[in-house]
Amino acid sequence: TTASHFYIYDLTGKIICTDIIAAGVKTYKIPDSENMLSGLYLLQFDVGGVGGGKFMKN
Repeated sequence: TTASHFYIYDLTGKIICTDIIAAGVKTYKIPDSENMLSGLYLLQFDVGGVGGGKFMKN
C-alpha cells in the first residue's frame, strides 16, 4: 500500500501534527490552541495523494 505524508498546520503555519499513513481515513485529536478550535478532525485521502485530501471538523 502506498503511504502518504500529511502535515496539519494551525493558522500561524506551525505544524501541529505529522503522520505517514496508508490510504484511508485517519482521525486526529487536535490539541487546544488559540488559533484553532480543539476537537476531533477527520483527514481523508487517496493512495499516493500527497498533499491532497480533505481536512474538516467532524
